[in-house]
Amino acid sequence: MKMKINTQAFFFLEESPMPVLMVNGMRCGHCKAAVEEAAAKIPGVEHPVADPEAGELRFEESAPVDMAALRDAIAAIGFDPQ
Repeated sequence: MKMKINTQAFFFLEESPMPVLMVNGMRCGHCKAAVEEAAAKIPGVEHPVADPEAGELRFEESAPVDMAALRDAIAAIGFDPQ
């Protein structure tokens, strides 16, 4: 029995990588939560996820993000965004 595959029915979506901001000074779960909360207040930032061990903040963009505003918001709570 031969199988025929309709190749026109298959397609792949190329995902763009999530933006990453390096953030120095996060040490614990409280730090993680504070950075995520500050980032979530910036227009265009969606679903921020901070990783204290890696020193990273990843997020999705629902609109263009003002990275200077994001860095300022994180610096205002005592961390060092790069």
